[in-house]
Parts: sequence; C-alpha cells; structure tokens
Amino acid sequence: MTSSRSAHTGLSRLAAAILSLGCALSAHGAELWYSYLDASYLSGDDIDAGAAFGSWQYHRNARLFGSLSYDKEGDVKVTTASLGTGWIARPSDRVNVTADIGFTNVRVDVGDFDSSEQGAVAAVTGRFWIAPDFEVGVSAGVNHLFDVDSTVLSYGANMRYWFAPRAAFQFGISSTDETDAVLAVGLRFGSQQN
Repeated sequence: MTSSRSAHTGLSRLAAAILSLGCALSAHGAELWYSYLDASYLSGDDIDAGAAFGSWQYHRNARLFGSLSYDKEGDVKVTTASLGTGWIARPSDRVNVTADIGFTNVRVDVGDFDSSEQGAVAAVTGRFWIAPDFEVGVSAGVNHLFDVDSTVLSYGANMRYWFAPRAAFQFGISSTDETDAVLAVGLRFGSQQN
C-alpha cells in the first residue's frame, strides 16, 4: 500500500511538473519578435518620402532601433535620422507594448543653405497579433528639437500581413499636431515570432 501510494504521489508530481513546464513553454513559445527592417514609402500633402526603420531585439524585453527618412520637394531636402532603445512589455503572447526613447537629427538643405537640428524622441506603441498572419498596431509619440524649442506630438495606426515566413506587407496612417495625415506603404523583413 505504501509503495502504491508513493508511486501515485511520484506520478502526480511528474504530471504536475510536465503540466507546469508545458504552461511555461506555451506562455513564451510564440512571442512577437522585434528584430526586423522596414522599408516604406510615405505620401501626404507635405511629404513624398522614402523611409527605413530597423529594430534589433537583444533581450526578451529590450531592443535598439534606428530610422532614416528622406524627403525632397523642389530645392528643399529634409533628412531625418533617429537612434534609440526601447522596452518591450508582454501582457500576453498576442499583445505587446513598447516604450521607446532616443535621439533624432533633422537636416534641411535648401539650395546652398543647410541646417541641422538635434532633439529627442519618445513613443509608446501597442502591437496586436490578431490572426496567424495578421497584426495591427497603434502608436503615440513626441519629438522635441532642442535648438528651436519645438515639440511635435504624433499618433498613428498600421496593419501588417505576413505573406512569407520572413516578409510582411504593411500599410499605415499617421499624423501630427502640425501636419495632415501621411500614408505609409512598405515591407517588413524579419520574423513575426521568435
């Protein structure tokens, strides 16, 4: 009777350990991934630009990012570059929130005149995995240029369809408190999940 009871207790403990391990693996098995490169075309009333955004996830909850955009209208050329880091919160496998902070440089060239302004950027983004190959996102941010003491608030939404294991088509719309809506169409190269 004692050996039967200890065998039953041992099997119960083994089953509980397997169940706990299974729950832990499913909780971290298919998370959204943050190592990718975006290439986009931006279009709006005041903008007709190309843009690139890169992200490298170096820890489960942290990433580095960088962006570059170029816009030219007549003799006016605007180049914007940003570099920073972000924290990734994972309330669930299908819902992530990132909080990013970084530095930005805006260079404006008009004929023989050029100027360069430095500043800080901060943004919060929600990323929602709503179907196996489909996700949506919403964002809000702020961009402050130090020299001209200018602060711009921004917000946007996007959707992404993963048509291949390492490539997605994306479409988004964004705006600021100073500009009209800007449409973005592009591709993401990387993995949706780790």
